[in-house]
Amino acid sequence: MILLLLLVAVGYLIYRWSVATFDYFEKLNVPFLKPYPLFGAIWPYIKGEKSPVEATTEGYRLFSGNRFSGFFSFREPGYLIHDPELIKQIGIRDFDHFTDHANNVSVEVDPFLGRSLFFSDGQRWKHGRTALSPAFTGSKMRNMFELMTSYTDGAMKRLQLELEINSRRK
Repeated sequence: MILLLLLVAVGYLIYRWSVATFDYFEKLNVPFLKPYPLFGAIWPYIKGEKSPVEATTEGYRLFSGNRFSGFFSFREPGYLIHDPELIKQIGIRDFDHFTDHANNVSVEVDPFLGRSLFFSDGQRWKHGRTALSPAFTGSKMRNMFELMTSYTDGAMKRLQLELEINSRRK
């Protein structure tokens, strides 16, 4: 009997701990995806019901009239930015205030991906962004667009040819 009470008490404490941060967006009056205890909003793709892209798309769709919305990855709050101007402000003008990211890939596990801007934080992120910024000027992006268009056209022709060959085999 005591063991059962102890298990119930420990279960309750774990539950309370797992949902303790879930009032974060309510306090800020920010719309957010309903979180699940322990897992936050990522429970549907942990179970395999949705892919991460589908879950993110759902957040954008549900709160499309807002500039941003929230979600929880386990107990950690995160933001979905909907407004292109806000994305521009965060990514360009205020980038120095957003240097720390959820580091999902460590350099020890994957030296290449762990050093990318998406998974870097702090000084490594600032250094990487400073090094890459000159490569993305307006004129360079226009030149890259033409190059990418020509490669895409070639890839589409190749895929069309493969499709025709495979359809003849059947």
